[in-house]
Amino acid sequence: MTNITDTSSCDLGNYVEAAARKYTEVVDIQENIPRCIYWNIEQVASWIRNLGFPQYVNFISGRKLIAVDASSLPSIGVRDFQDIKKIALEIRRLLKLPDKCQNMPMGNPRVAYLEIKRRTGVKTDAMHYKAFLHDNKHWFPHALYHD
Repeated sequence: MTNITDTSSCDLGNYVEAAARKYTEVVDIQENIPRCIYWNIEQVASWIRNLGFPQYVNFISGRKLIAVDASSLPSIGVRDFQDIKKIALEIRRLLKLPDKCQNMPMGNPRVAYLEIKRRTGVKTDAMHYKAFLHDNKHWFPHALYHD
């Protein structure tokens, strides 16, 4: 019988968590959930540079990008009104959200899913869109068939 040390069990746990996150990402992409929610800090920085705003590179991951809108941009250093409008619009496009945020109903399962994915944690990391729909079918009964 092999003796597994605490270190190797931690490594195994990290491997399992990473595999679960990757599986979730693959399932979400198949369901047309924006890939950007899985971007790391460097990928978000590259995206903001490509928009022409290298001065606004920040320590924001794709998961945190979900929570960024026009009202939160000043708190991370974006103060020019035209830049705020442009960046907020590009974030909504990237997340495949309507141009007008006030018209986004929480009854839309994709909007509700992105709201949940803003949070962090093992359970949220492992949740994918299909599982979210299944677990919340009482809220979105038709979404399983025509989203």
